[in-house]
Amino acid sequence: MGKKDRTVPVTLEEQKNGALDVMIGKRKIGQITSKEDGVVAKFEDGGQLEGKSFDEVLGQVIAEYNLHS
Repeated sequence: MGKKDRTVPVTLEEQKNGALDVMIGKRKIGQITSKEDGVVAKFEDGGQLEGKSFDEVLGQVIAEYNLHS
């Protein structure tokens, strides 16, 4: 049997330093920050990825979470 699709809330919580915590349910999976030439995401496990736009990086963070959960 295949798994059923389920809806999981993704929320962004802004921090005082301007970074955004990416939360899936109540679990923090990463943090997104802007830099001069793009956007950087840092994962809770120490991994990191970069992209040109916020939407691109957010999509990659969610895809990584889905791949490994």
